[in-house]
Amino acid sequence: MLLVFLAVVGISSQVVFSEETSDGLLGSNMSPTLVNLANQFNDLKNTVKYFEASRIKFTEELSERVTDLERERAADVRCVDKSLTDLKHLHDKDRQTILNLTETVQSLKSENMALMTMLNDEVPPAQEDSPYSSRVVRGVQTAYDYVNTRTGSSEGTVAFHVLLTRPLLNPGLHQTIVFDKITTNVGAQISNNTGVFSCNQPGVYVFSWQVLLQGSQYMISELTKNGMRVGSQEIGNTQNTVSGSSTAVVELDNGDEVWVSIAAHSQGSGVEPHLTMFAGFRLP
Repeated sequence: MLLVFLAVVGISSQVVFSEETSDGLLGSNMSPTLVNLANQFNDLKNTVKYFEASRIKFTEELSERVTDLERERAADVRCVDKSLTDLKHLHDKDRQTILNLTETVQSLKSENMALMTMLNDEVPPAQEDSPYSSRVVRGVQTAYDYVNTRTGSSEGTVAFHVLLTRPLLNPGLHQTIVFDKITTNVGAQISNNTGVFSCNQPGVYVFSWQVLLQGSQYMISELTKNGMRVGSQEIGNTQNTVSGSSTAVVELDNGDEVWVSIAAHSQGSGVEPHLTMFAGFRLP
């Protein structure tokens, strides 16, 4: 219907507008109705031209977008194909690696079984009443190794190890260090209240002690037997916390007493806990 209307209006316009005045105005013989109709026709024609131009532009843009999408899809297809190819190569490589490892494990198992068979055939049974055993490796007998079957401590063993767990600040001269925590005590008479070791088995004893001193101080500690110094140790004169240890070998009789005391120290110095310790044992 619109096309018929446009055709009729077009023919009418050709008839009506066949003549124009010199100033571009319509002839005076045209009625207002025809003038209004002609204006509407021009507006409609311009609208059709606008929509046609828009349609052409939209079609061109849509065609370009379709072309871009096709190009991107082709690139994605190539990327996916390459990824699949790479994954297949990795899968084949891993599969070959697993096969190689499996063969290696089987070879090692076979070699291990052969070695176990060789050792079982060539190693003689150990003598239960002998403290020695021999080793045979690949058919060659090596030197005898001593088998230590001793467990626990022997009769007459005396040994102890004690720790200081509380700080000792600005101690007095000749003050005994009371090691309040006993970690080892085998046949020893060591008091965690007085810090004194009492000998109940005569013999030669080895004593060692360690003192952890606060930084920028100095201190002299000593090992005392029945009030007489039998060993000493000097530490300090540094910028940091420092520890020192010393050892003494002492012969004791029944009833002798041994302890660690402070012989001298700088003003305000102190002993730090946990790394300050005292230990001793009797030689067999």
